[in-house]
Amino acid sequence: MLESERASSEYKEALEIRRNLYGQMPNVYTPDLANTLINLAIFYKQFIINREKSIEYVIEALILLRPIVEVIPFTQSYMQRAIQVLRNWGLNDDKEIERLIEEKMKETGEDTA
Repeated sequence: MLESERASSEYKEALEIRRNLYGQMPNVYTPDLANTLINLAIFYKQFIINREKSIEYVIEALILLRPIVEVIPFTQSYMQRAIQVLRNWGLNDDKEIERLIEEKMKETGEDTA
């Protein structure tokens, strides 16, 4: 197994664990889940080079972070990292980023208000 395949498998396992913990206690595990999603987005940007997956993970992280970023100050750095991943993919238009977030929220049935 290639090192990148092994790393991908480990990240996916970590994501599954974080999703399960988030499902049990979202108020506690939202930052951890968002951080894991951002790390996966970076992994798919730098090592596997999969734009669609990378952007999908980072958009999910942004959706999680938006409601908590003002009340949990350390998550501001997560938000900045997430935005930087999008910028690195050439998504520099804030309106386009907002459209992607809203599209994902509609797709998952989350409230866009």
